[in-house]
Amino acid sequence: MLCSTPIGNLRDITLRALDELRAADIILSEDTRRTAVLLNHHGIRSTLLSYHEHNEAERLRDVRRLLVQGSHLVAVSDAGTPSVADPGYRLLHAALEAGAEVTALPGPSAFLPALVLSGLPMHAFAFYGFLPRTFAQRDAMVREALSRPMTGVWYESPRRLPGSLSRMCALGYGHRHAVVARELTKLHEEVIRGTVAELAARVSVDAPRGEIVLCIGPETGIGHPPESGMLIAVDEVMHLCAEGTALSRAVAEVAATLGMPKRALYVAALARRRSE
Repeated sequence: MLCSTPIGNLRDITLRALDELRAADIILSEDTRRTAVLLNHHGIRSTLLSYHEHNEAERLRDVRRLLVQGSHLVAVSDAGTPSVADPGYRLLHAALEAGAEVTALPGPSAFLPALVLSGLPMHAFAFYGFLPRTFAQRDAMVREALSRPMTGVWYESPRRLPGSLSRMCALGYGHRHAVVARELTKLHEEVIRGTVAELAARVSVDAPRGEIVLCIGPETGIGHPPESGMLIAVDEVMHLCAEGTALSRAVAEVAATLGMPKRALYVAALARRRSE
């Protein structure tokens, strides 16, 4: 069982997750001290066993043995959803290889609320986990990601954020709309919006603290959007029309959401309707 846990507010956990944590024979935890805080808050006394990148090989042997014995195991990371930029991937495969029944409980993950709060286009997006540490790998990922007609989402450390934003400006992406979401669900939650260049200037003077999610919007430009972006937009217009929305209203809604010229989208959608 892979169980999502709160990313900050200890009450952001499902009733089903609490039931599974109580019923677990053993809870595999990335940091037993942090997990103990969550369990104590909800009055849960299940046994904890550490599982992280430094003891993974040893623990996988233990996991296989426990599963063969019929133990009910629940895996959690420090916060959020296991396997999403956190340990869990190899554990999942070990359980599958052992023939165990595996399921995952839905729950918190920082990148999704950050994306929703960003106000950036959500018709298509890509989550890339943490930005690479080396400049060459980081540049390659950024160029590849921001060449796509979709919003890119990353986790980044507050210490490296100023350098990452400055480097994006140097690569020619300073004009892109962007959002830095900080400490989501926590006391000092903050969402900072602006262009990449504006955010780079701000964090160079006042570096943020805490957990960071960085969202970079797609190229919008002044004229027509990229062809693939227009195709996606027309598909969304057609979907709204099929549900009963008038063409003009559907075009207005999609154009506003995706930040593209309404007239160009209307012409493309009308052409699609006539062709069909």
